Amino acid sequence: MLDFITINEHSSIRVDEEKIVYCAPYNISGTPHDADIKATPHKTCAEYAPSE
Repeated sequence: MLDFITINEHSSIRVDEEKIVYCAPYNISGTPHDADIKATPHKTCAEYAPSE
């Protein structure tokens, strides 16, 4: 039913519908670099990577 939603770790969520959206990206396996949008509800060093 919601096959386009993936729960990664903690509250990290990936939505793959028309665009790929990561909410609170954390500990993503591999290095997909496929996000159209990254939404971080709070700024932490673990989630912030300006080079991506």
